Amino acid sequence: MSFNPFGIGLQALSLFGSALLDPKQLQTLQEHRFRQMLDHAFEQSLFYRSKYKDIDLDTVALGDLPVMNKAELMGRFKDWICDPNIDLNSLKEFISNPANIGSLYLGKYVVWESSGSSGITGIFIQDEGAMDVYDALESVRQSKSEFLHHALDPLLLTERVALVAAIDGHFASNISFELAKSMRGYFASPFISISVLDPIKKIVEELNAFSPTIIATYPTAAVVLTDALLDGSLTVSPKEIWTGGETLTAAMRKYVQDRFKAKVRSSYGSSEFFEIAWECDAGHMHVNADWVILEAVDKNYQRVPDGQMSHTCLLTNLANRVQPIIRYDLGDSICFHETRCACGSNLPCIDVLGRADDLIKVPSDDGAVISILPLALTTVIEETTDIFDFQIVQKNVNTLIVRLPPRTCLGADVAGDMNKCVEAIKSFLKAQGATHVHLVKVPNSQMTFEKSGKLKRVLTQR
Repeated sequence: MSFNPFGIGLQALSLFGSALLDPKQLQTLQEHRFRQMLDHAFEQSLFYRSKYKDIDLDTVALGDLPVMNKAELMGRFKDWICDPNIDLNSLKEFISNPANIGSLYLGKYVVWESSGSSGITGIFIQDEGAMDVYDALESVRQSKSEFLHHALDPLLLTERVALVAAIDGHFASNISFELAKSMRGYFASPFISISVLDPIKKIVEELNAFSPTIIATYPTAAVVLTDALLDGSLTVSPKEIWTGGETLTAAMRKYVQDRFKAKVRSSYGSSEFFEIAWECDAGHMHVNADWVILEAVDKNYQRVPDGQMSHTCLLTNLANRVQPIIRYDLGDSICFHETRCACGSNLPCIDVLGRADDLIKVPSDDGAVISILPLALTTVIEETTDIFDFQIVQKNVNTLIVRLPPRTCLGADVAGDMNKCVEAIKSFLKAQGATHVHLVKVPNSQMTFEKSGKLKRVLTQR
């Protein structure tokens, strides 16, 4: 199931047809698929059957359905899933084993885990139909220049692709990369995975040895690699740099693109739906509205008008039938554009304010200054401590403040959690060659939020 050329091909043809639809026709297609998913969820998922038992599904509008969140769905996982052979305990055992990265659960399902940034780790199962849709979207929905560039080599058989990311877990980008490696065949150019948790020096050395034509990574990591290019330690010349997982600002894009002289490509996706939106040649993010529904809503889950940034957004996956996701609070702030994109696509455009932690710089043991990637730091804390609600604040170049909010649950060990966080950070900084950073413990602390209401878990206050 990891590579189904027939299924992907059919979906790709369907996507070409969808691209020719006008906005009203797209809405009709989306509504048809939504009604099918609604009926399927009610019939096959005990959770949705209990949620929708007093609702007339033939006439209900999407906006009148209840909102779901990760905590509620994971709390009723057994009732949520549509395949009775799927067991949460066996799933957790499956994803806890690194040897299973790139393997299929029960021989037929792709499994992704979320990063846990909301405080709850999510496990998301993708069936064959969903994977066919995601693969087709990734192959077909690109900017015109990218599509033409890769038209003769859609599987990137002639490219040397390096993924610089968190590679030790069942994260969507990592698993998808491993599946892509397996489908390309023995004679294709190699793919390589490099851990973003490694010291920057080691990452640079591996990239230099591999000499990739494409680098896929997080925006903050792309900035650090650009710094390494400028200081002469990084010597590669990729044609393309793909970014995701964090917000790519205009300044970051220009910095990376101008120095590498490479095309910088951004995308928007999640474990709940891998290919939510793609970037056109005009630099706008287009929602794949034929297969996913995004709602821009305020804090009361009421729709906000186009042109206004939302408090959060709700996602409905129209492809995945083993684990229906309907009106799910994704947590990102988005803004729908008021006008059609100049590129000619009728798919709606959005601006996204997703994960946007700060890049911090600390002194190394040899007197230099090294960059600490926020996503690497938060991943280490999550995976080694099982603590997700924290904030790391850089007060000055030598000092990091570690904040934990008040714990309300009975028997909470605040001091113990704080010590685990600090030890995890110390261990990570030591591996980076920065052992002289002072860590200040601030338990039972109020967190610092952005104006948007979003919580940065790594930020600078220098």
